[in-house]
Amino acid sequence: MGTCLARSVDWREGCSCFKGPLRLYVDSQDSPWHFFSTPDLNSPGGTNSPMKRARTWSSSQQKERYRKFQHLLSSPKRLKADELDFGELNLHERANSIMHHWKFRGAYRPITAFYEFERKLGEGAFGSVSKWRLHASTQAVAVKQIKWRKIWHGFFRNRAAEQAIRKELKLLLVLDNPFIIKFREWFEDLCKGIFFVMELCSGPSLQSILEDVCKQSDELRREKLPKFRRHFREISYAISYLHGMEPPVVHRDLKPENILLADCTEHGTVRLIDFGLASLKTDEDAPLAVGTMVFMAPETFTNVNVELDQQTDVWALGVILMWMMTALQSGSLQHPCLDQDEGREFDVKWIALYNAFRDQVPWNRSLIPDYLAVAPILDKVLVYQPEERCHACSILEDPWLCVSDPAISASAELLERGSLLYNLRTFGDLTDLEKKIVSLVADHAPDSKLALLRRTFRAFDTSRQGVLNVSELIEGFRRHDVQISEELIRDLFNAVDIDHNKVISYQEWLAATIGPGILDSEAALEACFRRLDPEANGCITREDLIRAVGEEGADEVFAIDEDSFFAIDEITFEEFKDMARKIGEKRAGTSQSSRRAISVIGTAESIAASVRPKRNTVTLTTTGAVA
Repeated sequence: MGTCLARSVDWREGCSCFKGPLRLYVDSQDSPWHFFSTPDLNSPGGTNSPMKRARTWSSSQQKERYRKFQHLLSSPKRLKADELDFGELNLHERANSIMHHWKFRGAYRPITAFYEFERKLGEGAFGSVSKWRLHASTQAVAVKQIKWRKIWHGFFRNRAAEQAIRKELKLLLVLDNPFIIKFREWFEDLCKGIFFVMELCSGPSLQSILEDVCKQSDELRREKLPKFRRHFREISYAISYLHGMEPPVVHRDLKPENILLADCTEHGTVRLIDFGLASLKTDEDAPLAVGTMVFMAPETFTNVNVELDQQTDVWALGVILMWMMTALQSGSLQHPCLDQDEGREFDVKWIALYNAFRDQVPWNRSLIPDYLAVAPILDKVLVYQPEERCHACSILEDPWLCVSDPAISASAELLERGSLLYNLRTFGDLTDLEKKIVSLVADHAPDSKLALLRRTFRAFDTSRQGVLNVSELIEGFRRHDVQISEELIRDLFNAVDIDHNKVISYQEWLAATIGPGILDSEAALEACFRRLDPEANGCITREDLIRAVGEEGADEVFAIDEDSFFAIDEITFEEFKDMARKIGEKRAGTSQSSRRAISVIGTAESIAASVRPKRNTVTLTTTGAVA
């Protein structure tokens, strides 16, 4: 087994099953952690016991073993480089950036080296969620802590369970949708578990919103219909994106408590949170929490061994929609398959649901007589046979959800201004490093600054899959009478498709279409700078840029010639802001380097002037000249 080190480890979670103090044994193969109680020296163990073998080592051997031990203590993450691969997952630029970030932060240093704990926000079955703040910054984040004993399903280390949770966490890093919580990075602590860093949502949960609406008068409740319609559209779009991934991602625990608003404003958008990680589920988790039981699909309710798939999320969508409508109708939250007395809020009894599902009771239309416009959706999602339920993407095609959808008007507005085409065109003229900076800044832009771009993305995304292919981009311009040659559209598409995976992700879309004004945002630039400075040294080195954009991109900055930005070995934040300002000027068409592009495609103002007299029609040839 290796050496028994004299230093005891403080096992924070508590281990009453051990009689002696815990000590750490380090195996010579791969140096995994193993916990054992201190051997009883009076018990039979022979010369092969770890304690006795340790006494035979020379002084140099003991020093070498202790050196390795200290390295392990300072490096909570013990994962090899080849274990960081996503395998068959479609790794896009944002996830790749996060994983590079992880190698120099979460892999070797504790979360307290970069963040300061503020307060606990909540406690869940698998850990707690707290508010943390970046050191020397006002930027706050949400951090979810998952305890080791929940990952291992006990007190002994389980490597297979660790790999399973890491695989699921890495999958969450790939998620790129405007209505899904953004995952930033993770840390691993030897004693406390995994710390997962996410964006902080300051708005209330959908559960709180529903409960508040139930307390209002009939007149005030009815005024909430447009807001509930918008939120359900956003939730359905997020679920459609998850189910359209390869492989599909199932939320597993979809309910109003796991849907937050990004902020407290009237136009705040939803964020799906708290994905049910399959590797954390055990038989001991049953019986499920009552709140989860209400949203369970019939097949999971009557068969505990059934495999959860996309259709379980679709059923939960139906129950959520029913809660929204009954809140407006009667000021109470009603289960669709029970009567008004049995199905109220969380007072649902297990036997009542079991009987309803067993008898396949149809959903109760009498609960929402004034809102039967949603009946076609409920007819498609509240189906007892999973294979007969509709898919999440088809929900978004229902006329009730298409009413007052701001996506179409938003895309028309941007195309009429000419800014959308202009930003797409100038994005292709940026270098790899400049694209990286714009992408990172856009990733941290305030939600309010992205409303038009977000809606335009949805308008172009006719497949409801959360990504754009080249045909959707072509059709989107055609629908708005913007006459662009197909060859030019393909060139624009290839320039925006940074990952070269034949689709444009939401993050790529934001980076390519966001205006240069965002590069003046101090908070967004600070967040971008921190991402390029993973070790928090207060400067960006050549090695940092090589990891981010490769040697060629690093040479743009650190090459010692008269055209480089800097002839030094590091970039401070003030110098970085100057670089961002130059990029903004380049995109705005005010610097000399971009005037050649203006002569080809025209300025945003000239494009807009060409659009208005011709019914939103702009003709661009393959050379980009404005007709």
